[in-house]
Amino acid sequence: MKRILLDVVLLISLFFPLNYAVSEADNISVSGEMGREIYYPDKGSALMAYRVKIKIKNAGVKEFIFDKMEAVFSPNRGESLTAGVFMEIKKDGNKIIIPIKLSAGEIKDWEFTSNGYTYDLIKNADGEPLKFILKFFLDGKLIAGPYSADLDELNSLPLLGFGSGGKKLKFTIEQ
Repeated sequence: MKRILLDVVLLISLFFPLNYAVSEADNISVSGEMGREIYYPDKGSALMAYRVKIKIKNAGVKEFIFDKMEAVFSPNRGESLTAGVFMEIKKDGNKIIIPIKLSAGEIKDWEFTSNGYTYDLIKNADGEPLKFILKFFLDGKLIAGPYSADLDELNSLPLLGFGSGGKKLKFTIEQ
């Protein structure tokens, strides 16, 4: 009987391999706020940009490990603005990517801004809301996300910074 049970477990694992990163990704929560900021591209000029602050929480019981997080400001057509977050060191002239780890219950904060690309993004959105999209990768494979939230019109958002809060983002998981 034990032999049959072992064969069944082995057979199931061949056809339905466990992917702990994906199952752990179900325990990742993403929240954040959006606002605008003033940035100065050159002396004497000031422009507005989107600023997004996010919180990633590992609500699971195991460590969540990823080696790249992508944050994308995306219009409904045209070019997107993508920021990749990863830790990299050089050793003997080679680049080595260091995994980012979130322990069970740990929360990490990140901030992103659209800076000089803001007005091109708005133009490419063609009247539709811009999206902020977040993805997590490990060894080049998507393991969590994409998490997506619509961004409000830039001029309707509060200025972020100096202790002021922004407008809450509503993230959904894209299929």
